[in-house]
Amino acid sequence: MQDIWQHIHSRMPMRDAARAACVSHRFLRFWRGYPTVTIDQETLGLSSQRFWITSEDERGEYILTKAQQVLESRLSGSTIVQSLKLDLSTFRKAIVSATVAGGLLDCWLRAFVKPGIEDITVLLPKCDDDDDCYYYYGHDCLPEYTFPCSLLSDDEDKITSLQSLSLSSCGFHPTEGMTTLLGCWKSMSTVCLHRVAITDEELGFFLAGCLVLERLDLSFCNSIGALKIPSALRRQRCIRERSCRMLRTIESGAPMLATVWYDGWPLLRFWLGGALETTHLEVHATRMGDVIQYAGSKLPSAALNLETLVLSTVYEVPLPSMSG
Repeated sequence: MQDIWQHIHSRMPMRDAARAACVSHRFLRFWRGYPTVTIDQETLGLSSQRFWITSEDERGEYILTKAQQVLESRLSGSTIVQSLKLDLSTFRKAIVSATVAGGLLDCWLRAFVKPGIEDITVLLPKCDDDDDCYYYYGHDCLPEYTFPCSLLSDDEDKITSLQSLSLSSCGFHPTEGMTTLLGCWKSMSTVCLHRVAITDEELGFFLAGCLVLERLDLSFCNSIGALKIPSALRRQRCIRERSCRMLRTIESGAPMLATVWYDGWPLLRFWLGGALETTHLEVHATRMGDVIQYAGSKLPSAALNLETLVLSTVYEVPLPSMSG
């Protein structure tokens, strides 16, 4: 019966699970082992009208207080958190800045990102005017907060369970020296980066360690000039790219790639390797270049097992180097 009640509690929405913990010692024990932690407007109760009419200072204090209470109530729990979602994207930037400056965001991450976690989502707000949020040095976009890669590089207790990583409006800078990270990345199947500051070299090193990656989503990552998928990613099935301002090259050696979605500026080079094993391939593109000519001239020799090919283009941009 105890296991049944705990299973029921684990299936409840987070707000309901927390409320139940306030009226029952049994549910309080279950709450401390609740497998999902979500911090967003809904779980903090900010959809109520009375919170929209208070001053920004009062609202910001309420957000930080409630989020800290969730953290403190869970610290005594022994059950591993499987999914962590910190969605601060709809909060005022001043509130999030206070959270970052006070070290609370790092504190929340370090409290819950432990061995056994499967999904990590950190979504921070963007400004209406990007100039208020970012400054540019060359092509590098440097946001206010950088996701701490050290969270995933504990030699003694590696996080080998991580399957999904989603980041928005922050920096992410894995480097070649972080060799302990490789064990953490080998289980990741989905990576979504939105308005994330990461260079070509950092992305390349990161992808080289994601051996079971199946889906990669990139959007508004303006520091990336070339996306290169190594052939070691044999499970890679889907690449989605949207509005990465500097991106001009897409090269993939993934043999089982099935879907490419591209919505961005004209590419100088698009290449899908020389040994595609997939039987079904879809390429949906805007301004990718002469994709129809590429498919006709290169794919017959590169994809010998191909049975179905779907091409969707908004318009063709003939570029001589595309045939390379």
